Amino acid sequence: MSYPARMSKVASLATWTLRIVLAGFFLSTGYRKLTGDPAMTLLFEQMGTGLWLQYLIGGIEIVAGVFVLVPMTGVLGGLLITGAMVCAAVVSLTIQGVENPLEKFTLSLILLVMGAFVAWQSRPHLRDEASSPSH
Repeated sequence: MSYPARMSKVASLATWTLRIVLAGFFLSTGYRKLTGDPAMTLLFEQMGTGLWLQYLIGGIEIVAGVFVLVPMTGVLGGLLITGAMVCAAVVSLTIQGVENPLEKFTLSLILLVMGAFVAWQSRPHLRDEASSPSH
């Protein structure tokens, strides 16, 4: 097996591993937001936004968790995760009373990078190249 083919398989395995991890994380946190988990509700109360934003973000996280698992929507899922994590990073450092802000900031950045990697690896032209007969 040639070096590029081996690297392609490694990238594919890494991407699918991240897709599964991200889907599990975001389906779980989205579910917790949509079902009114007290810890999630407290965070949105600290932000002063009310439940509407909690439900909106929970819905976005569920959609992102599903999209990231589907090859045709992987780019959009990764971008939704990236955008959500930019917001989460800002919130973790700017809202008073957030528990363990640096830990939450760090987790947000890790998830942001993972989401961006999945979005990058899921770009349509990469899928087209991988399925072409010359590869």
